[in-house]
Amino acid sequence: MVAEGGAPYAETLALPAGTHVFNGSDAFGDGWNGNVATMTCAPAGVAAMDNRTYRYDYSLSNGSGLHVVQATDTYKPKPIVIDHNIDRAVTSFNVYDSNTGENVGVAFDLAFSLPSDGGCWVVTAFDDALGLESGASNEACFSGCSTAGTGDSNGDGLLNVLDVVIIVGEILEPTWDGESCESATADLNDDGLVNVLDIVIIVGEILEGRTVDANSATIFKADNGVTIEADGFVAGIEMKISHDTDFSIELTNNAMVAKHVTKENVTHLIVVAPEDDVIFTSNGDFTIDEVIAANTNGEYINLTNGLPTVFGLSAAYPNPFNPVTNMELSLVNEVAVSMNVYNVSGQLVDVLVDGVLDAGYHSITWDAANISSGVYFVKVIAGSNVSMQKVMLLK
Repeated sequence: MVAEGGAPYAETLALPAGTHVFNGSDAFGDGWNGNVATMTCAPAGVAAMDNRTYRYDYSLSNGSGLHVVQATDTYKPKPIVIDHNIDRAVTSFNVYDSNTGENVGVAFDLAFSLPSDGGCWVVTAFDDALGLESGASNEACFSGCSTAGTGDSNGDGLLNVLDVVIIVGEILEPTWDGESCESATADLNDDGLVNVLDIVIIVGEILEGRTVDANSATIFKADNGVTIEADGFVAGIEMKISHDTDFSIELTNNAMVAKHVTKENVTHLIVVAPEDDVIFTSNGDFTIDEVIAANTNGEYINLTNGLPTVFGLSAAYPNPFNPVTNMELSLVNEVAVSMNVYNVSGQLVDVLVDGVLDAGYHSITWDAANISSGVYFVKVIAGSNVSMQKVMLLK
């Protein structure tokens, strides 16, 4: 490339990255007679004094051409910003503490180990040949917990049901500080919380994708417990229920982990990877206050309340019976219910229900141990709904 012009001369040259020779002569061929050339370098499209400036003065000697005999840095360049479109001769990386600004180390490749209990740092690139340092990188922070997000709560280097048990216990009876390494370890989805969403991610790792995850499920509440029906695998269920003091509960045995804690009139339970539809069986009245379910992707499963859509009384089973038979009463709404047993003469033999029942499924048991054999009629009245069926007691 040849540039021509009279003194003072100014020109902008677009040069690719690399080594270039700068030479020149005047029209008379006798050199530049001791004049001075100033060269200012900047990336294309960037004003020279804005971000990055390299400026050198060159003393010239007489002769047939331009000869650099001395280079003097007359302007201290501002820090440069590493641009992926511009080649730089990066010789090292400087690591700085974000809080103190202290240089805590120099790295000569992209791998750098920094012993620390936690903190935040930035990195700059350094060109040793030019003595130039780039602007700072984005901030990188470390909590000081090497197991953060791993789920390895017992610290054995493995991810298995032992870790699930520890995390379940912590959810039910919290003891960890929210900023502790224990909490950071168990918080697999990094949402700042430790709950069933973290547990199901571990379940997914343990099962190694051998399941078809559920996207939706229906919870069915009955007088004697709770069941669930889903369109795939349910990795975990967390539930809080309130109840009377005489309430008792038994969680399913067919699950990876099933634990509960009862404090006064509230029970908090978690069932991990249930193998059938039974979550728990119980005795006594209870109300479901909160319930969430999740799959192995750490996603909430869409839950619907499995309330009956029509009134109904199931067929007694067994029938004939001796001396106990069972029926299920389905109520769409809370309603006053009267359920009685009559003999073939229309005489009242026994009262099974007399009071207000919640909407849902109710298990009704008739124990006829003190009743003689014969044919009987079970009649239920719930608001405007009436149902009757015949049962046979054989002793």
